[in-house]
Formats: sequence, C-alpha cells, structure tokens
Amino acid sequence: MRLLLTGSTGFVGRNLLLRLLQAKKYDEIWLPVRSPEKLREQLVGEGYLDLPSSVKVVKTEAPDWDLSQIPSVEDVVHAAATLSGTNREEYFKVNKDGTRRLLEQLPRSARILILSSLAAAGPCPRGVQQREESHESFPVTWYGESKLAMEEMLAKDFADRPYLCLRPPMVLGPRDQASLPLFKMAKQPLRFKPGFRIKRYSYIAVGDLVSAILSALKKDWSALPQRIFFVGSDEPVTDADLINESARALNKTGLTLSIPHPIIWGVSRVVDQVPAWRKAIPNLSADRAREIWPQSWVASAEPFKKNFDWTPTQNFSDLLKETGDWYRASRQL
Repeated sequence: MRLLLTGSTGFVGRNLLLRLLQAKKYDEIWLPVRSPEKLREQLVGEGYLDLPSSVKVVKTEAPDWDLSQIPSVEDVVHAAATLSGTNREEYFKVNKDGTRRLLEQLPRSARILILSSLAAAGPCPRGVQQREESHESFPVTWYGESKLAMEEMLAKDFADRPYLCLRPPMVLGPRDQASLPLFKMAKQPLRFKPGFRIKRYSYIAVGDLVSAILSALKKDWSALPQRIFFVGSDEPVTDADLINESARALNKTGLTLSIPHPIIWGVSRVVDQVPAWRKAIPNLSADRAREIWPQSWVASAEPFKKNFDWTPTQNFSDLLKETGDWYRASRQL
C-alpha cells in the first residue's frame, strides 16, 4: 500500500511520519515537501542515517502542488497548512485553494484524511460548556475562516470522494515550536496571563492525535454519520494550568500576573507594525490575538471516540514534562 503525507516536516506531520515508519504498514510513504534537505536533517536528528527505503520524496509545496511524479496512492493524510500568514489572502490561498489543488490531482478512490482545526468552528457559543459538531461555526481568525472555507469547499465540490476532516484543538508535545514561547516564559520568575478570568481549553497530545489519525485510517468510512469530527482530550485545561504545569516541568517557580485585554490588544497592534516581531511572536498579531479574548475553547470528542474506538491516553502533566525535556534536549531552552 502507498500513503501520501503532506506537512511531513511540520509538527504533526513529523510525529506522524515517525510513527508510520515504526508501524511499517505502508510499502511506500510519499512526501511532497518544500525542502528535501530539511526533511533529511530532521530524520538524521531522529536517528535515521539515511532515508528509509519506504520514503519517497518529491519537491513541491502548497498551494501549487505538483503530484505528477507520485504514483496512485490508497491513503492520504493532508497535514500541511499555513498557521501564521501575514494576511487573509495567504491563509485562503494555502489552506483552501491548496487543498483543492491537492485533491484535484489525487485518485478518486484515495481515502483522504484532512487536518482542519477547532479554529474553524470557533470558541464555545454563549451558554455552551463544550462545542459539538452540530453547533454553528463562527471562526474568529483568518486561519479559522480559511479552515472553515476549506471544509465548505470539500462538502460542496468533493462530496462524492472518501474524505474525512479532523478538528483538533491546541496540539502539544515534542517537536512543537508554537508552545516554545510558553516554556520560555515559564522559566522566568514573572509570568503573564491574558485577562483576569480563567479560560478553558481543549488540548490534545501530538501522540494522541497521531493515534487518532491511525485509528481513522483503519476504519471503513462509508457508513459514518458525518465527515467532520472534533478530536481532543477528555478534560479541558485552563490558561493557569498551562503556565503552572510548564513551569513545574522545568522545575521553576514564580509569580503569574494577569494582563488586561486592552493592553494585549494594544501590544498586538504594535506587533503588526514590526515585521520582525510578527515573525517572532505570530500568536500576538492583531488577527491571532482574537483567539485570546474568548473564555472557552472546549469541544467534545465523544462522536470520534465512539466511531473509531479511540481514547486519548497521555496525562497532561506528563505531556508537558515530555515537551519540556525535548526542548532542553534540542537546546531550545
């Protein structure tokens, strides 16, 4: 069997590739990547002296995917996406139009698992403890809007194709770069939390997300009641939990101060004006800062768990310790 995996040098794709190589289910794993050199460097860092024989590399990238060198594949995992674009058009060009371009070149029989995001749905509606797939979507960022537009495009133009969308929440674990600023802050004696009220979040360990993807690939999708599923932890965490457990993972203590939302909004406007700052702290751009205001980003993964016989297994404290250990081992902390 052959599998095509996009985003193999990114956070989730990289972890998934390593699990696929261990499982040895696929005879060939085709990897369309922007930089074959980066892929090789990452695999060397994981202990592979050379590309495994099952790995086939093609140099191409979103949104202008060129799959002409790739033979017919049975399974596809589309994990590539833009997470921190500089404008709304960039998000849509990669996340929506790039997905269309990819699917147009794939065999009609290929099963296609696409990583969307909780951001496509948005935070919990007022009065709702946790989101379900039936709730109306109202994304608050360009990233979320582009992911929702991608889902709507799939439903409209590829309804006859065997595809599945997973909507993970915040993903944590080794090899992640998005949570590195959190750990750097947790090292300091003084930390900062946005807003005075406690905020609640669903999360998922990257290892659990990988196992969810593999569980989905084992199942027949033809009788599923829906095409889109939330996937995440059983219990939400708070913003204070994220800060405190990150500090505990590093054996650090300190004081956490709450920063009023208007100050964060002002900082985000300044960040937008300085390209170097926007690149260094993309989550504080004026657009992505909109994810900070809501009190609850919690979604139920019960339908996915029921349909795919899957359960998240990683403990939150252990997850952050493993992540902190990886940052230190890779000399990023």
